[in-house]
Amino acid sequence: MEVLEAEEAKKHEVHRTSAAAFVEGGIQESCDDACSICLEEFTESDPSTVTNCKHEFHLQCILEWCQRSSECPMCLHPISLKDPTSQELFEAVEQERKFRTAPSRNATIFHHPSLGDFELQHVCLPSAL
Repeated sequence: MEVLEAEEAKKHEVHRTSAAAFVEGGIQESCDDACSICLEEFTESDPSTVTNCKHEFHLQCILEWCQRSSECPMCLHPISLKDPTSQELFEAVEQERKFRTAPSRNATIFHHPSLGDFELQHVCLPSAL
């Protein structure tokens, strides 16, 4: 009987450390040093990056997130990073995401007799200051 109770307690503990439990607030307090996207702890070699809405993520995690969305995964506010270098990376990822999702308005299709059709995208680059 005690063995069954111990197994049930262990199963319950595993459930509490799942991503769903984290998001639902089940263990939020004990994971304040962890990225809310990957749930891994922040380390010296992989520190946190703070958003203007005060949420912390690994830089790689939030950049990957930004390939799909420009909103904070925790509060859905528009993402902006406090660190200027991180913000530059974020803006580059955001620009790429917008480019990939935008309809191809500025394109020219060339036809090569043996190689087929090629589409040339016209991209406007920001002017250098």
